[in-house]
Amino acid sequence: MNKKTDQNHSVSRRQFLVRVASCAAGAALLPVLDSCGPAIDGVVSGRELGSAGDDQFVTLYDTYAVATYYDGGIGPTTGTVTVAMVDANAESKMEFWHGHGGKSHHYTITPAHFQSIRDLKKTWIETTTVDGHAHKLFIDPVDPQWRVPGAKPVRIKKSRP
Repeated sequence: MNKKTDQNHSVSRRQFLVRVASCAAGAALLPVLDSCGPAIDGVVSGRELGSAGDDQFVTLYDTYAVATYYDGGIGPTTGTVTVAMVDANAESKMEFWHGHGGKSHHYTITPAHFQSIRDLKKTWIETTTVDGHAHKLFIDPVDPQWRVPGAKPVRIKKSRP
């Protein structure tokens, strides 16, 4: 083996080791860099608040309950579900968007529904029966189109006793 070839291999090994050390140092900094900076609209570095391995909390927004039609189409909004309501976890009685001859449909959001919302699941509720029929509605804590305009992110505990 000549000296020139041996030097080329030494340089390549040296460069390789420097690059490996640089990558390892950079990889060690990623979690620190990712958690830096202020929250902007509930997002830190592209992730929702509370999603950084913190399973005890969830970030929610005030959102609308949304009526659906018999054919599965989307109807009007039918009440606002606030983060304060979800956090309080107390049964809440709400009036549906329309009634019949002075009798309105109603629906009740129960602690089980609130837990489903805190679990970030689209939650379905059926109204009371009026004039021989009931309606289904949903509360979707994930899809931003159902958020109340201007709603701010609020971080609450994910589960209740």
